[in-house]
Amino acid sequence: MSLGGEILAACLRAASPAALARLMLTQDPVAASLTLEQLDRMACAALEEGDKVGVTLCSRNHGTTPEAIARALGVMIVETQEPASAEPFLRYADYRSHPPEIRLFRPSDGSIYC
Repeated sequence: MSLGGEILAACLRAASPAALARLMLTQDPVAASLTLEQLDRMACAALEEGDKVGVTLCSRNHGTTPEAIARALGVMIVETQEPASAEPFLRYADYRSHPPEIRLFRPSDGSIYC
């Protein structure tokens, strides 16, 4: 693994969900018009909403695999050969609504995955 890859992997392991959420939000062009306090509130709100959705799905589908939940919701899961890098982001997965699908990205060299 390159030094840059090692540094990135270490940063990702050390980052909190809130820090990663803020970092992702700052990449949006609209973020430049927001205060730091607004960015923090938005990051917290996104994490809270994600937690609520996760808890709801788990309670409704206890013991069901994520793949089965997606199928039940009519969402396909596909592995794509597209590059995981979408500057400035590194994608592990994304969601498309038309058609509803979750795309899983695979690393080309495996260096970012532990």
